Amino acid sequence: MEEWELYGFIKEEENKYYMRNLAGEEGLVYDFTVNIGDTVIVDNPFGFMLLEATIINIDSVFIEPANEYRKRITLFEYENFGFEEQWVEGIGSVAGITQSGWDMTVITGGNDFTLLCYYQEDEIWYKTDLYTLCFYPIVAVPLNNQKADKITLFPNPVKECSYLILDYANKQDLTIKIFNSSGNLVEKYRVTTPTKISIHSINYQKGIYFYQVIEEGQPIINKKFIVL
Repeated sequence: MEEWELYGFIKEEENKYYMRNLAGEEGLVYDFTVNIGDTVIVDNPFGFMLLEATIINIDSVFIEPANEYRKRITLFEYENFGFEEQWVEGIGSVAGITQSGWDMTVITGGNDFTLLCYYQEDEIWYKTDLYTLCFYPIVAVPLNNQKADKITLFPNPVKECSYLILDYANKQDLTIKIFNSSGNLVEKYRVTTPTKISIHSINYQKGIYFYQVIEEGQPIINKKFIVL
C-alpha cells in the first residue's frame, strides 16, 4: 500500500477512455457511449490481442457515496472465448480498472485480478463483496530470469502448431505442465534431453493456457499462451 510505481496513463475524450503504457502504446479501453447491439474493439495495451465485443445488456448499479445510479454495460466476446465482462460508467471494469478486456479472455473474474475497491478523493465508492480488505498480501518466489530466457514458446498465439523450445543445458530433471484457464492439468511432459515440444491447436480448445517448467521439484518459469 505504501510502495507505488508508474504503470501507465489514461485519458478521456467524450466518455471514451484510452490507456497508454510506458512504451507509448495506446488503445481504447472503455466506451460508455455504446448502445445494446453495438460492437466495440477493446485495445488494451497491457493485453495481448484486440478483442471485438458486442454490447448485450445495459442497466444500472447504485453507487452509495455518490447517492446515484451509474450505467452498467455487459459485453460479450463471441469470436475467441465466449465470455462476458461488465463495465461501470465512471469506474471501469469489475475485473479491475486497468484490466479492461481481460475478463473476456478468461484471465480474470476471480482467477488473477479482481477490482477490490475504487476510491475518489480518499472516499471509497466501490468495494467488492468477495474480500474483506481492499488490499491483501500475496507471497511469491521470484523466478530465475536467466533460466526463463532459455525457454520459449513460438509462435504465440498458437494457430496451428507452435513449439516449446527448451534451450537449457542443465536438464537433469525437468517437467513441463500445461494448465487450462481453470487451473486443470491438461498435459505433462518429462524432459531429459534438449527438447522441442510441439503444441498443436487441434489438441486444445480455444482459450488461455499456462505452462510451468519445473526443475528438481521447483518451478523455474510460469508463462501463458493462447490457442486460436
